[in-house]
Amino acid sequence: MNMTRIFLGDLNYSGSVTTLDIVRLNNYLGGRREFSSLQKYLADTDSDGDIDQDDVQAMMRIIAAG
Repeated sequence: MNMTRIFLGDLNYSGSVTTLDIVRLNNYLGGRREFSSLQKYLADTDSDGDIDQDDVQAMMRIIAAG
């Protein structure tokens, strides 16, 4: 069985946080996409209970850290 690890910020379940995840989050924040319960959990990248631009910034830091 092949299992992929999912991380906070990994909104497309690819196994890593990428710019595609940031695009998804921005689309959600702009009302152009809906998220599942799991995606909402993963989108709260800074774990403050809100899904907002702070999470976009947190995802950018994750990507920059490599």
